[in-house]
Amino acid sequence: REQILPATFRDTDLDIVRQFNVLLEKHFRRLHQVQDYAGLLHRSPKTLTNLFALYTEKSPLQMIHDRVCLEARRLLLYTDKPVREIAAHLGYDEVAHFSRLFKNRMGIAPADWRKLPGEPGGEMSGEIGK
Repeated sequence: REQILPATFRDTDLDIVRQFNVLLEKHFRRLHQVQDYAGLLHRSPKTLTNLFALYTEKSPLQMIHDRVCLEARRLLLYTDKPVREIAAHLGYDEVAHFSRLFKNRMGIAPADWRKLPGEPGGEMSGEIGK
């Protein structure tokens, strides 16, 4: 279905949001800060955040955290890698930092998420980005 955008929306702004998503997919394992992506896009973090407020329901930081947690859930579900190894794979030197991010986003610690019964990801599988 067609979405009608207000006249204030510009293609160049939408391109920046699209480029952010491409960069996020490429770099989420090592770049975890909005300023990292803003620099790659030659914009300020504030400008990037303002564009996301216009075009999306999530901030750039929420998008970064969502992507990291999605990959973490995949690795927890389909591998036997310990949490510390998953954290390192996702670019976190400190397991505690990664675990805190995961718990804040998912509501449960990574090791406990892995143990959830039921379908892949258990009851929490759809709750990323709450």
